[in-house]
This record gives sequence, structure tokens and C-alpha cells, in this order.
Amino acid sequence: MKFSPPVQLTPSDSHHFFGYYSVCPWSKNQKYYTCLESEFHHRMPRKREKAKIILLNLEQKTHEFLIETNAWNFQQGSMLHWFPSSPNNCIIFNDLDNDIP
Repeated sequence: MKFSPPVQLTPSDSHHFFGYYSVCPWSKNQKYYTCLESEFHHRMPRKREKAKIILLNLEQKTHEFLIETNAWNFQQGSMLHWFPSSPNNCIIFNDLDNDIP
């Protein structure tokens, strides 16, 4: 059985992850991949510690910082996902407003 070699999508200077297994990080057209970025992975996030939401453009081989979120963890991420009615250009995610979920 042949396997394809692994391909690194994200920059190697931080830790990148997506979150829950039942949600797909890819846009419907497979052009974009979205994920969270943190500076650590060896402990749980502390209160007010933010993660960055990153968008990778696979055709142009670029990554772009979109926004930060306060509502995240390593198991579920921020429940980031592509919006069903705009699956190639709109994402939704959890955040806190003044520390209120």
C-alpha cells in the first residue's frame, strides 16, 4: 500500500489545531483551511488567554491572521466552522463578550 508523504500546512513557529472531530476545517471548495494558533500546547489555557484564528489559502500558499478568540480549549477549539450557507467565505466561532460567554 502506498501513502502520500505528509505536507505541512501551517507555519512552524506556533502550535496549530482545529478542534472537534465532527467539524471540517476545509472550505467547501477546498481552497481554504482554517485553524487556531496558540503559543503553547503543554497546559490548559488560562482566563483571558486568546487563540488566533488563522486562514490558510492553499492555492496561494499563504496564511492570514483573522481575529482572536477568548472562548477556546484544545479539545473543541472555538467550535470554529464554515457557515453552511456561505461555506467558502464565511466562518463562525465562539468568543466571549466582556468575559461573558
